[in-house]
Amino acid sequence: EEVLLPAVDGLGGPEGEAPSAELGFAWRWATGWLAAAKRVAPAATRPEGVLIVTSRMRRILEVDPANERAIVEPGVINLDVARAAAPQGWYFAPDPSSQQICSVGGNVAENSGGAHCLKYGFTTHHVLGAEVVTPDGELVWLGGTTRDVPGYDLLGAFVGSEGTLGFATKTVVRLLRDPESVRCLLAAFTGVDEAGAAVSA
Repeated sequence: EEVLLPAVDGLGGPEGEAPSAELGFAWRWATGWLAAAKRVAPAATRPEGVLIVTSRMRRILEVDPANERAIVEPGVINLDVARAAAPQGWYFAPDPSSQQICSVGGNVAENSGGAHCLKYGFTTHHVLGAEVVTPDGELVWLGGTTRDVPGYDLLGAFVGSEGTLGFATKTVVRLLRDPESVRCLLAAFTGVDEAGAAVSA
């Protein structure tokens, strides 16, 4: 399977080098300006940079409750994964306090946390595998479709790398079973020490 990217007109290198169709060349320029671009605006880049947008890659490719997983593209919204799994009694736990608008791809790139991370962990705890395009244009698979894949944890290094190690085109996410019941509890404490002791018990 190949990933073919066309040449970008007007994309030049240092000291007037000719434009290149190689993803590695474009990637070096894009990531080279990443820090500056993020200081300007979330979707800004320098004229010689490349912005890779995956928001139109929003298919849920598979929901597999029997194996506690779903396979999605990077533009899929977090809440849509939960909604797709809900009829079968499962859900997708990560919620960086923006579940209705944030994408799985963005959460993977940033290793997002949020309101649920105290109980369920960060995004990295819910990603089983990913199809990744590396900076040199190679299409590779990191992790797998199950938990505890043998070998080096390259997926763990990729999640949260903010695009510097590549970008995901497919992600295998972990699904959790709906709780049998939900109860709300209010507890009052006289001080922070007492509250901390109760949580730690």
